[in-house]
Order: sequence, then C-alpha cells, then structure tokens
Amino acid sequence: MKKRAEQTGRYQSLEQQIKQIDSDVAAIGQVARLFDPSILPIVVPRKRARGQKSILGSEHERVCPQDYREAKEPISTTACSATIARIRANRPM
Repeated sequence: MKKRAEQTGRYQSLEQQIKQIDSDVAAIGQVARLFDPSILPIVVPRKRARGQKSILGSEHERVCPQDYREAKEPISTTACSATIARIRANRPM
C-alpha cells in the first residue's frame, strides 16, 4: 500500500506538470500571435504510452484466448505456456 500511495503521488505530480506545460504552451502561442496574427496554434497530439510487450510473444495473444474459450475447466498459466512452447517448437525456423 505504501508503494501504491507513492506511485499515486508521483502520478498526480506528473499530471500537474502536464497541466502547467499545456498552460505554458498556450501562453507562448498567444504571444506569438501578438507578433504575427497569421500564426495558427499547432496542436501536437499526445503520444500514448506503449504497453509492455508480452515475454511470451504474439502467440500468447492468439492461442491463450482461444484455449480459454474452449476450456471445460480453468487453465493454468503453466498449461498456456506449454501450449505456446509446443507451437514454437513445431514452427519452422
């Protein structure tokens, strides 16, 4: 819980920094338009944070959900990993 609180505080601090930067950018745009009214503000889309890649590779995304749908009982992560290992072993290099 201590780590979660720490990360939440960090997240809120970063959000405040982003708001301040957005405000600074808007102010710079206003000043630029004072000198040259033809300047249009450029909206820079925010980059999305990349998700972590699965260490199991793309097979995990295709095989495991299929196994889950077809399963008659719960599937362990070990069983799912074994399926991926079999697929990789049979795959031509």
